[in-house]
Amino acid sequence: ATPAGGTWSVVSGGRSITGTVYTPGDVTADTSVTIKYTVAASGSCPATDSDVTFTVNPLPILPNVSLTQPSCATFTGTITVAVQNLSDTYSFDNGQNFDTSNSKSGLIAGTYYVIIKNTAGCNSIAEKVILNAKPNCTPIAIDDTITTTEDTLFTSTVKLTANDTDAE
Repeated sequence: ATPAGGTWSVVSGGRSITGTVYTPGDVTADTSVTIKYTVAASGSCPATDSDVTFTVNPLPILPNVSLTQPSCATFTGTITVAVQNLSDTYSFDNGQNFDTSNSKSGLIAGTYYVIIKNTAGCNSIAEKVILNAKPNCTPIAIDDTITTTEDTLFTSTVKLTANDTDAE
């Protein structure tokens, strides 16, 4: 609880404090901040103050992602995040799970939310990524002819034709 009659002020680290709320600036590195609480003199009691020092950690920047959309050759997609710091971890499911790999493959069509977490435990803002459905691909015909001969009495020919019947 804040004692009545006191005031907060920023000693170092910049930006502002309003009431009991400190608002940091745009920090790009860990920033040490010191704030002071001062209680004015009252009657025979002298003024007193106390400093509090803490560190403001920057948020990771918004993930910079590249996509490999599903195609006729590859039916699933891949999301790759540009590495900011080697110690960052990555989530491709809106922060449910984090992994050290900055790439996730084998993904089906859908919406994914990519988040970066730094070593201070701070998460970036989620980047919305949409993987498209596999395109309708032209069927591929394979024409293989197999001829077998057994004891020169029988000759048979088998013609195999395969088509992509997955017409989504």
